[in-house]
Amino acid sequence: MFAQAPAAICILAGPELTYELVNPIYQQFFPERQLLGKPLREALPELADHAAYHTMRRVFETGEPLWQQALHVPLARTADGVLEDRYFNYLQQARYDEQGRIDGVLVFGFEVTDLVQARQQAEALQAQVLAAAERQLQEREAFYQIFAQTPAAICVQRGPSTATSTPMRRTRPSSPAGS
Repeated sequence: MFAQAPAAICILAGPELTYELVNPIYQQFFPERQLLGKPLREALPELADHAAYHTMRRVFETGEPLWQQALHVPLARTADGVLEDRYFNYLQQARYDEQGRIDGVLVFGFEVTDLVQARQQAEALQAQVLAAAERQLQEREAFYQIFAQTPAAICVQRGPSTATSTPMRRTRPSSPAGS
């Protein structure tokens, strides 16, 4: 059943969180790494001080399940590989033996890296558009301030008819007629 599941699944046994079961989707994240029979910290040393490891320990110690969304997990696909930024939604659930004692942790997860990166790109584009709109507003305000402070009569004309649409006040009085 776990082998055909459309999610990454593993079972970690004992307080050392030793890989007892790894389904094919989980193993695909580490194509050249042997996980079965190894404690998590040995099999994936990049996770030794990561939040994912600490939460698995907490689930093992307390029995309280944990659901995390878009957790950033730096993973190396090979033992000497470069860390890749990956994001996962996953559930960690305690496993119990016949006497009702916790004897392991079941991890059920989905990779959501593409979704997170798309959201990050959309947020970055939104910030760029907002910054451009703010710059445009500041430029427009500066432009109007120049007109407002100009000591001459100014009007703004729009469209093919040259009708006045925004008269600007004169800031300097005109000289008297005939002087």
